[in-house]
Amino acid sequence: MLLMICWNIVDVLTFCSLSVLVPQWIQDNGDKLKPPVNNFCIYDANTPHNPCRFADTIGLVMERKRPKDSIDRLRWFCPNTEAHAEPHLVREVAFHCTDLGTQLKPFITEWMENEDLRKCSNCGTTAPPS
Repeated sequence: MLLMICWNIVDVLTFCSLSVLVPQWIQDNGDKLKPPVNNFCIYDANTPHNPCRFADTIGLVMERKRPKDSIDRLRWFCPNTEAHAEPHLVREVAFHCTDLGTQLKPFITEWMENEDLRKCSNCGTTAPPS
């Protein structure tokens, strides 16, 4: 299960600076950090999501302990939303993630450099590399 919580960063930074020791600050000022009630969403495992936040917000993501055989997926969709009744998958890569910092780069580089991978098989639109 994935839990995402967003707070307005201006509210948070009103009470602390980035140079404080977070554990000590929480002990001394925890009563001042009051996230908005019900400003969260919970996703079941394997639910496609794109965790984007608005400007001047911070996010907190908590994930369950991952099973050793977990499979992650990267998905790219056709940018021509008017050509499809619902999002149309252009490419999907499934992999067992052991090091996010190194494993994503080859997939993203391949997408950016290969125009054929970015071409929608349904409407023919080629997605931009980024």
